[in-house]
Amino acid sequence: MKTEDSRYQEKKDCICQEDLKSNDGVLAYHPVLVKKKDGDYLQFQCASMMRMYMADENGNEFEKNKVDCISSEKLELKLNKYFVYYIPTADENDKPQSESSRQIFFDRLKKQKDRFYQLSLSDQRQITNINDFYYESD
Repeated sequence: MKTEDSRYQEKKDCICQEDLKSNDGVLAYHPVLVKKKDGDYLQFQCASMMRMYMADENGNEFEKNKVDCISSEKLELKLNKYFVYYIPTADENDKPQSESSRQIFFDRLKKQKDRFYQLSLSDQRQITNINDFYYESD
């Protein structure tokens, strides 16, 4: 059985330092919470996705994302004290309190290590927003 990590060993290695310099966000794979004296950090491998537009048998277009590369190098970014984890819900008005969403994120990190997350950064390079990122597995 292939593990999440072994699926990407054949793929090219991402170099994500430029992603950290922009406010466009960073795609994080396998994040781990690291507690330090000055706050909480996320240590992760950055990733890149290929976005493809496909058509089904009825001619309806849909978007598909596939993993392009995952970095071998681990990166580390500080979590802003008030970061928000956007939990996907059926009802956009049903958003949890920020504090509870942060706890849900921390709980998910412990249980589901092989997930991808989209990270938004402040000008100080702190993580301010986190979203789940969905993709098509190979």
